Amino acid sequence: MSIQGIGQITIMVILFLIILSLFGKRLARWSNDKPHHAELISTTALFLGGAYFLFYWGFAVPFGVGRWGEWFGWY
Repeated sequence: MSIQGIGQITIMVILFLIILSLFGKRLARWSNDKPHHAELISTTALFLGGAYFLFYWGFAVPFGVGRWGEWFGWY
C-alpha cells in the first residue's frame, strides 16, 4: 500500500511541476487576483483524491470491484 501511495504522490508531483513550468506566472497572477477560486480548486482536488483513496482501499479492493472480467474469463 505504501508503494502505491508513493507512486500516486510521484505522479501528482510530476503533474504539478509540469503545470507550474507551463503556466507559473499566469497561475500566480490568477491566484493573487481571485484567491477564492484557487482555494475552491485545491479543496475539490483534495476531496476527490481522498474519496478515491477511500473508495479504492475501502471498497474496491476488499470486495473485488473491477475484477468482473476475471469472473467471465475475459482475461
